[in-house]
Amino acid sequence: MILIQSHLESLPAHTMQCFQLPQATSDQLNRILRNFFWQKLASHNGFPLIAWDRICRPKAKGGLGLRKL
Repeated sequence: MILIQSHLESLPAHTMQCFQLPQATSDQLNRILRNFFWQKLASHNGFPLIAWDRICRPKAKGGLGLRKL
């Protein structure tokens, strides 16, 4: 979770401040973040134990504080 917050969420931040990304690009980036969070091995997909929408809630509302792009 720390790796996602510190690196993967911040990489597209500059681009998103300058330009509005197409919805397909935002969806693809969210998919990459979600797969990185759940994937156990490079060759083996993980099984999501909780909905991604609930993980992206603020910590005060029971989520992990990750942000959707």
